[in-house]
Amino acid sequence: MSPTRRSLQFEHALFVKSQVISACVSHAVVDAGHKSHAIDSGLPAVHGLPLTYANGGDEHGILHGAALPALGDTVWLIPGHCDPTVNLHDHLIGVRGGLQHGTVEQIIRVDARGALT
Repeated sequence: MSPTRRSLQFEHALFVKSQVISACVSHAVVDAGHKSHAIDSGLPAVHGLPLTYANGGDEHGILHGAALPALGDTVWLIPGHCDPTVNLHDHLIGVRGGLQHGTVEQIIRVDARGALT
């Protein structure tokens, strides 16, 4: 590679915000299930934490890992398939500056929400 060429690094740009609604020693439950993200390309990944997401049904997800988040903590999920996930929501929140310290720039209405044909 030429020394003048920079390699691009891409990061995820779509996340589903969820919150821990129950926690115990073996797992934590979040309020984002199959109604929050598409699963046709697999279950979501957990952003920034060494956790795995497991099926908890339509309304919930189950997190497993050595260091579980506490009750009330925010957990950001990375959907496996973005466009059918967007189709499940009325609005997107456009943020500049990152998840933790970013600023909301825009609220974007999903005009085709639920349109499958």
